[in-house]
Amino acid sequence: MKTLPLPGGYERFSERSDVIRAQDEIHKATQALNDSFSYASGSYDGVVSFGHEPGEALAIPLANANAYDTAPERYEFRTDNIIGRRLLVAKTALQEALKPNSPPRFDMSAINPLNNQFVYTQPLAHDGRTVGALQYSFTPESPGTGVDLLENEEMSALHRQHRSEVQHIADQTARLQRIAREAKGIKSLATGLELEQPIAPNAFVIRWDIKNSTHFVHSDLGGVYDAFVGQVHAFLRELTYTYTSYHKRLQAGIHEAYDDQGDGAYIVLPLPEYFSPYLPQSFATFKQHYTRAFMQRLHEGIEAIAHQYDRTFTPAIAITADFGYVEENTIGRLTSRTMHTLANQQKEK
Repeated sequence: MKTLPLPGGYERFSERSDVIRAQDEIHKATQALNDSFSYASGSYDGVVSFGHEPGEALAIPLANANAYDTAPERYEFRTDNIIGRRLLVAKTALQEALKPNSPPRFDMSAINPLNNQFVYTQPLAHDGRTVGALQYSFTPESPGTGVDLLENEEMSALHRQHRSEVQHIADQTARLQRIAREAKGIKSLATGLELEQPIAPNAFVIRWDIKNSTHFVHSDLGGVYDAFVGQVHAFLRELTYTYTSYHKRLQAGIHEAYDDQGDGAYIVLPLPEYFSPYLPQSFATFKQHYTRAFMQRLHEGIEAIAHQYDRTFTPAIAITADFGYVEENTIGRLTSRTMHTLANQQKEK
């Protein structure tokens, strides 16, 4: 099979030799740490090495290791929800530990509290800046028992014994981040490493669309259709701007809240910064205080605009919505798995 010439700089990021080498180095050093911690406490169940740069909404799991002879159910949550995925850091123990000048610390897990899990987070620094963290997790050895946590000084002593491995992880993490910034065609290290989206949403996503729009576009109503769509786009962008202006501090990572997709569009309402994306009650509260009123204004506004055209045509509008994770792609457009789900729901109706 003939190999097509590749435009310069567009190699598949995850298969670059320098990327693979850096990941291997991080994995080996993380495994060395795990070797020592496995014998320090019966409650220790594993470690994850995260990459994270200041201001980013996500942390990137770059390596992990499970404690020796640990029951699989003790690290099942980590395997299913963290490894191979991007981690939304909002309202997590990791976010707290990554704040400037924050010391290494034990915290109750915000993501996995039902299993009585505690985590110890050790920030990673390279050339004076934080590039990520090592996070060790501790769970009860059996149901109904307590968690045997090491003292902070014991954790510090183990890290001093392995200061070369810890620094090596930090250095290689910084190297990966630099390679990602210089690479073409990827949005971030997370997308370059082809990680799945986070389990937690960061926004409420709404899709509006006009049914049978192709018919209008190719009929003598094309001009009327264009005028109607233009007015609705302008109204919805203004409505969305009102929301984002009211909430001065939103979840990081979303800079544009309205994305025109032709006849329809996606409206993205980023969750306020003070909402926890890992607490079910947060979403019920968000719907009660924000989405109900927003959706009502959305419906009423579109209906009022459509009423002006009712002597000419009567567009049927489809609106679907759900919580989801949203980010910008390499050319600044919004992207989300939830967008595809909402679009398919409208096709099925």
